[in-house]
Amino acid sequence: MKQFTAKIMDMIKQENLYASQGGPIILCQIENEYRDIYAAYGPAAKSYMKWAASMETSLDTRVPWVLWQQADADAADPIINMCNDFYCDQFTSSNAKPKIWTENWSGCRHFTLVFGKNTIDLLSLTVGLQLFFDTWGAGITGPVILKGLKNGSTLDLSSRKWTCKVGLKGEDLGLSSGSSGQWNSQSTLPTNQPLIWYKTNFVAPSGSNPVAIDFTGMGRGEAWVNGQSIGRYWPTYIGSYNSFKCLKNCGKPSQTLYHVPQSWLQPNRNTLILFEESGRNPMQISFATRQIGSVCSHVSGSHPPPVDLWNSDTESEGKVVPLVSLECPYPNQVISSIKFASFGMPYGTCGNFKHGHCRSNEALSIACIGSSSCRIELSINAFGDPCKGVAKSLAVESSCA
Repeated sequence: MKQFTAKIMDMIKQENLYASQGGPIILCQIENEYRDIYAAYGPAAKSYMKWAASMETSLDTRVPWVLWQQADADAADPIINMCNDFYCDQFTSSNAKPKIWTENWSGCRHFTLVFGKNTIDLLSLTVGLQLFFDTWGAGITGPVILKGLKNGSTLDLSSRKWTCKVGLKGEDLGLSSGSSGQWNSQSTLPTNQPLIWYKTNFVAPSGSNPVAIDFTGMGRGEAWVNGQSIGRYWPTYIGSYNSFKCLKNCGKPSQTLYHVPQSWLQPNRNTLILFEESGRNPMQISFATRQIGSVCSHVSGSHPPPVDLWNSDTESEGKVVPLVSLECPYPNQVISSIKFASFGMPYGTCGNFKHGHCRSNEALSIACIGSSSCRIELSINAFGDPCKGVAKSLAVESSCA
């Protein structure tokens, strides 16, 4: 296990793929689901977990390591243990570590029956199951049983008469396009109702800055701007927060802003359609814009070259190299300055790039200035080879005016 893990980690390091090297990998995980057999080995299980934690941290990836939830969370310290269970909103990691879950299963909740007839509605959403659609069940695949009745008895509803409706009526009516004649204008907007459609018109924010919709106050659903879907929004968090589970922004969603491409917007009248599943208040929705301060690019030698340079000619294979591409976001803008440029092992993110321990003195800051866009070849012929045998990358941050 150690030999194999160390080999993979070294390969990742050589390609500068860790976030500490400026790459995209922010976490490492060994998925062994050891909790299933943890109890059978007694003290030896805890010793193994401590060995695994020590082995992982000794690999010096400089990114956090995570493990599937263990019965003894402290055994894996300083590894971050995760939740793979029911009710992950109630899960707390050890020693004030971040709370992360790999699988958050559907759970149960209590409800009160009324005297007489009761109706049960089940909303089934399949997300990411298309690969197994032909083999996995859909709809109600298991028993539906009421528990907690008088004398501790149960009631099996599986054989009762059920009706099933596939899809949404709003989809059949074409409500997402905004042109359907089925819309009703009301003086009082219905709120806190599940499975409801909303429509409104708006004037796009002025200017050419990037635009986003702030879905504060909404639950989850889908949104369309001028008939174009921006995808699913899901800013709500259904769960209780307390001082032991939250350090900042307690009770607030992790994401409220969703991007809307400028090309979808009209100068004056635009239409926003919402399909809200859980029931919230759309009166809190607003629009936001963002001023772009820097244009950045960070490309390594393992990146493919731009698609427009691909050539099926086998003679040119291997001669095309990756390129750093910079382009000002607005018309009539040019690159006015280069804030950062480093070839070697730079790391960090846009606005916070830093030089690594290996860097070339040939990375000039005058390239691209005065142009609206430019490309820089990632090549040791242009920058030299500051550290032979090590994978290198080029990071650039520029300003436009």
